[in-house]
Amino acid sequence: MICVKCKKKPAVLQLTIIKNGQKNELNLCEDCAKESVINSYMFENLITALFHIANEDETVLVKADHSARCEKCGMSYGELNKYGKAGCDQCYREFSQLFTPVVKKIHGKSQHMGKSIHSRQEVMRSKQEIVILKEKLEEAVRNENYEKAAEYRDLIKSYKQ
Repeated sequence: MICVKCKKKPAVLQLTIIKNGQKNELNLCEDCAKESVINSYMFENLITALFHIANEDETVLVKADHSARCEKCGMSYGELNKYGKAGCDQCYREFSQLFTPVVKKIHGKSQHMGKSIHSRQEVMRSKQEIVILKEKLEEAVRNENYEKAAEYRDLIKSYKQ
């Protein structure tokens, strides 16, 4: 599928606009999609951005073209979505608009949240502290000290995150 705007590059984004029961489809390449829709919005907010662009009586649907391919390695978006791995460094640029949902699907989040605990000793220490806190929580509940129990509950939650 070729981009309807520039008529040069392959389309990677399909916008379907339904207005008064009439369906219009726009197939856009990455560059034209950025210029037309995404320029002032981050991709994570694309659907919200499209609803702001559309009139109140319009429905907008977004669908990725799974046949779009990386110019460097030839990997398709469908393969990227299926395997969860990019074929090369260029894939991240080629599929930048489409990559965020894949990362969210695989990792649960699209943002890096910092370093995690690396050493076994630290992991074991954290687990031991959680066990101790759970015991203290149970004791506080038995003694009807609910404020202290809430503190222990919150500490346990913070350790688990």
